[in-house]
Amino acid sequence: LAKVDDITMDPGYAPSGTDASAVMNDIEIFMPLKGLIDFDKERARLRSQIEKLDTELNRLNGQLSNEDFVNKAPAEKVESLRERKVEIESQSATLNGNLEALA
Repeated sequence: LAKVDDITMDPGYAPSGTDASAVMNDIEIFMPLKGLIDFDKERARLRSQIEKLDTELNRLNGQLSNEDFVNKAPAEKVESLRERKVEIESQSATLNGNLEALA
């Protein structure tokens, strides 16, 4: 499925910051990405996504900090916005972690 030519099992492998990683059961898998992707473009893409999430998060924080809105809006709507806020914060943390890994 991965269309790889070679797989190496090396318990002493020291991953670099540009390796992709995954964990399956108790096995950690690394895939070197150097030479496969343009890291500058990937950093720009991540920054752009983070900016969009930050904009939406600021909008949600504005709505949720407005007592009139929270008191007058249907409870389902307010709860939906709170759930979306948590989701955005999680996505943003993941993207920031990915960005830091590429630094």
